[in-house]
Amino acid sequence: MSNGTSRQAWSLIAVLLAATGCASTSEYAKFAQAGSAYASALDHVLIAAAQTSVDATSERLLQDDAVSNQDLKSYRSLSDVDEERLVTIGKLRAHTHLLAAYFRLLGDFANTDASARAEAAVGAVVDSLSSLGGQLRARRSALNQETLAGVTPLVVGAKVNAALKKELERRKETIRLELQTQEALLGELAAEIDHDVRVTRDAKEQRVVIAPLLEPKPIANASAWADNRRAILTSRSALDELANGKDAGTELRTTFEDLVSGKVTLGRIDALLASIDGLLSVAASLTR
Repeated sequence: MSNGTSRQAWSLIAVLLAATGCASTSEYAKFAQAGSAYASALDHVLIAAAQTSVDATSERLLQDDAVSNQDLKSYRSLSDVDEERLVTIGKLRAHTHLLAAYFRLLGDFANTDASARAEAAVGAVVDSLSSLGGQLRARRSALNQETLAGVTPLVVGAKVNAALKKELERRKETIRLELQTQEALLGELAAEIDHDVRVTRDAKEQRVVIAPLLEPKPIANASAWADNRRAILTSRSALDELANGKDAGTELRTTFEDLVSGKVTLGRIDALLASIDGLLSVAASLTR
């Protein structure tokens, strides 16, 4: 090979490597955007789910009191369940935001100019995330590292820079576990709150909507009656979006796995973003 041909060959290789680096940077930047959008959407959903859960318990207490006078022990037995669930939801919200912070740092690792800053910050973020994830798993006996861990270890793809590859090799399974924890908890919360709402929704509609409407006198506070009716008829929305949040969490995890393995495309991440944006727009309306 002549010197001129050799130089041309190395120039072509350099261009290809640069293009590969840019694609990798774009993919991780897009994924970081998706992680932030997911955290924002899920935050709205979890706030609405917490409110729905408390409202359902309040209705259950009123329903029980209509049958027989309640004592403090009866109240505490139901209220304690609410308090435990609210603690779990609060920790899950914090956990979600730490995941988003980690994904933003991955985007920085993919950018050579920002990788040093990312390396300085990532340890504290992952330590907090792992600690919070451990607390969440400890609160739910069905959630443990053995049952959640992936069967096949992730293999880091070749088309990443050295700093990013080192980070992924070190923490890919940790992040996968935390994403699996999110999925499992969202599924459990949706099932629990769904049961509560199903038990109490009809009773509440009878008490605050139907009974006043059937009274001979006109409804005294029409605006409050309409608000109550709307809240009852739309109480399923928070639960539906909680289930959708679990689905979005599953998609986020599988996209992360493909991203680490070098199999993901920008089109796949764009589809994930579109899905999460849809969740965000509906979720935001739940807490207005």
